[in-house]
Amino acid sequence: RPAGLAEKYVSGSSSSSSSQQLELLDSPGIIPAKQLDQLAASRLAMCGDVGGASYDDRLVAESFVETLQGVPSHYAPDANALILKRYGLDLSEYTAPDDFMDDLADSRFAGDINVASSVILADFRNGRLGKIALEPPPIPKFAWDDKPKILESGTKEGPPSPPSSSSSPSSPQTPPPPPPP
Repeated sequence: RPAGLAEKYVSGSSSSSSSQQLELLDSPGIIPAKQLDQLAASRLAMCGDVGGASYDDRLVAESFVETLQGVPSHYAPDANALILKRYGLDLSEYTAPDDFMDDLADSRFAGDINVASSVILADFRNGRLGKIALEPPPIPKFAWDDKPKILESGTKEGPPSPPSSSSSPSSPQTPPPPPPP
């Protein structure tokens, strides 16, 4: 359904003389018209999240191929095998994404690079190339800061442990040792 299309739904039973109307609006996420982060803009275009008039399919398809060549294998576990099966080309034999796209256009689309670019992007968007993660999940900034470090002496350095509710004289609370110089 196109973005911004409103539909009216009526609630209540058909025998009721009064009805309540609720208008639901569907709107996509807001994407800035000018992307300063070109990598993010390219990934949005790969996924089809920006209008096709704002990018060149060939450049985005080449960026997609380059991304596939650079991501760890567990980010796209079946992509190379599915590309080989679907297009008859082994992605691992190419070092330049434009060479792959040119060969794809020549072998499958009578040299039409625009059709080849549109097809590979559509196949990615529709899941025909398998599950592909274009980027790793973000790592929270605090993830590494809160981990205790093991010092050479075998003691831990890090945030102090909270005091236990039952303090006994036989186990006094000692502060952590100072960091090594």
